[in-house]
Amino acid sequence: MKNTFIGIFLLAAIAVGYTQIPWQWRRYKDIENGNTLIQHLETYRRQYNKLPEPHEEALLIQLGFHKNKQGWQPNYQKIGSNDYLIIYKDGFAPPYLQYRSGTGKPEWALAE
Repeated sequence: MKNTFIGIFLLAAIAVGYTQIPWQWRRYKDIENGNTLIQHLETYRRQYNKLPEPHEEALLIQLGFHKNKQGWQPNYQKIGSNDYLIIYKDGFAPPYLQYRSGTGKPEWALAE
């Protein structure tokens, strides 16, 4: 009985602890992969003086994006001719991890 109580308590403590750690730690691999994609996009922009179009599948795969059943992972959206948005959608409900270029202080954030 005592061991069961300790086991349940430890599982609950781990679950609560996981939800309390900063989201940057939980999403570290996504941010790391996203930063690599940003470097590839910026290199492409410097070389060709434009951003790739979202429908150029072969080019996006070459830059490091992956296509799965839900579409591109992460999702790449071109905003105007100079800016872009990268969104990691994990499931149907927000918050989503996103990066928006051209905001003066580009950084990863959770978006609703």
